[in-house]
Amino acid sequence: MNPYLLRACVCAVFLTVVLAPQRGAAQTDTVRVGSHPLRPLTVGVDTVEVYRVTDGTRALTGLNIIVRTAEHADGRRVIRMTSEEGQNRTDARIDAVTHQLVRFDRRSPMDSTAFALQGNCFDGWSDFPNRPRKVIQCVAAADRFGSGVLDAFVVGALPLRSDFATRIATFDAYGDITSFPVRVTGMDTLRTAGRTFPTWRVERQSIANGRTAGSAGTAAPLRMEITTTWWVDSVRGRVLQERLTVNAGGNKQESLRVLRNP
Repeated sequence: MNPYLLRACVCAVFLTVVLAPQRGAAQTDTVRVGSHPLRPLTVGVDTVEVYRVTDGTRALTGLNIIVRTAEHADGRRVIRMTSEEGQNRTDARIDAVTHQLVRFDRRSPMDSTAFALQGNCFDGWSDFPNRPRKVIQCVAAADRFGSGVLDAFVVGALPLRSDFATRIATFDAYGDITSFPVRVTGMDTLRTAGRTFPTWRVERQSIANGRTAGSAGTAAPLRMEITTTWWVDSVRGRVLQERLTVNAGGNKQESLRVLRNP
């Protein structure tokens, strides 16, 4: 489960989230940096429209501007990716071919984190509301992909095909070693920006355990079923659309992200 997306979507409703693995899901990581040939990242500027969806009706809530430029960092060729969405800002350096995360810096009103690859380890810190600073000190995660706002780029770079299913090993945006499952559930013809694209429909499902909003004495346990669906251009490997659905105790929340310049 992607903590970045979950917090962005439901932070106003839920106080705390404790992740639980999806029942029946394999726990073995199968895709790591260098284990599969991936589509390389390219330079460019993307504008992503962000919608809240209620009963099938979209309401535009903001724009996510993503800029990718070619640079060199720590002796390797990288793509620097900056992302701005409201008050949330991310600045990451990613190996242009392997997608190895080299540096990551994220700032938001809720939490912030910064870490960098030193040899085979990540070093840095993460800050959360009302908690002591979390120190990231020589965490051996050099063979894992970045997570959070970087998920769409990793999914789009995978060698997708019919019945493709795997887990992606990640070092997430909050300094934790983790992984998440993805599977291709079919192909769709997606029409966007006046054009038609054949796309792979890729899905991730997970379960989270949280608590309802309220004082310490009134908050109750809450089970959340979270589904992320990406529609990936089958020719170019770009994520054209992303849908996040959170079902918490019968309360369904949905958001949609649409690439304006496919």
